[in-house]
Amino acid sequence: MADISIGSEQYRTARELILELGAVSPPWLQQQRRLIRDEATRLIERMQGKGLVSPPDAVGRRKVLGVDEEDE
Repeated sequence: MADISIGSEQYRTARELILELGAVSPPWLQQQRRLIRDEATRLIERMQGKGLVSPPDAVGRRKVLGVDEEDE
């Protein structure tokens, strides 16, 4: 399994992709970073906890809310 902790290379790269795209989903992140679905989901949940992405809406879509503390 990949290291998906906050501060890891996997997290930083995924964060950059999400900020560039302006949207995120576990299947998209899974494909882009060659992760298993659980890893992609945990990365996105960590980004949600940092305020980078919104919780999923009724159909599972998330919005990029802004920057997390790494950008400050």
